[in-house]
Amino acid sequence: MRNIIFRTIIGALLMLGYGCDDMVIFPSKGSIRGTITDNNGTPLSGVTVSITYNQPAQSPGEPVFPQTKTVQTDDNGYYMARDLWDEIQLTVQGTGYEVKTLFHDLKDDNEPEINLVLSGSPTVLSYAISKPILRLDTIDAVVFDVEVRDAYNESVAPIQCNVRLLDDNLTTIAVYSADLKSQGLEHYLFTGQILSENFLDTGTFFLEVEVLDPDLHTHRLSTGLTLTVE
Repeated sequence: MRNIIFRTIIGALLMLGYGCDDMVIFPSKGSIRGTITDNNGTPLSGVTVSITYNQPAQSPGEPVFPQTKTVQTDDNGYYMARDLWDEIQLTVQGTGYEVKTLFHDLKDDNEPEINLVLSGSPTVLSYAISKPILRLDTIDAVVFDVEVRDAYNESVAPIQCNVRLLDDNLTTIAVYSADLKSQGLEHYLFTGQILSENFLDTGTFFLEVEVLDPDLHTHRLSTGLTLTVE
């Protein structure tokens, strides 16, 4: 009896061994989706998302064929691609942004949500004004300083920086350009003036900073600061 049991166990192990050698790994089909934003958190529309994968062979012994599927993000930065196989290579690129590439195996998760951030937009880091009141009954000026970071550009051109004054309806009543004061590898310091001689109206106005990089990417920021003209 023991001999029969022993032979049965050995036979099962041998069959298991042969089964492992001849094991067939089936391809995994799936889809991906996600949102693409810039380094300021703004959704990017019209960005190209390319997914490269190997199309499974139609029958055993036939070669697999590389395929690339391309989609674009919508106005909300959203994208989706279906009918993908196995390990995929995801490449995301937009004009004036760093290209980003990553890999994902659909055997691990066949419906992943992959959100990516592309570097390339300017960012307002800090801002300040010399005083909160501008007087019209004398020659007066308010100096403003703006610090900007811009890590990546495809084009070569100066970065532009402006300060906008907005009324209670958030309508722009004046725009003041800033001059580049100093520049580092990725950091820029701008300075400018708001002069009393250019003002006709009194009141309290909101300050907004905007920067435009060589690739025409912008960052506009409400500062929370106000300027009173009296």
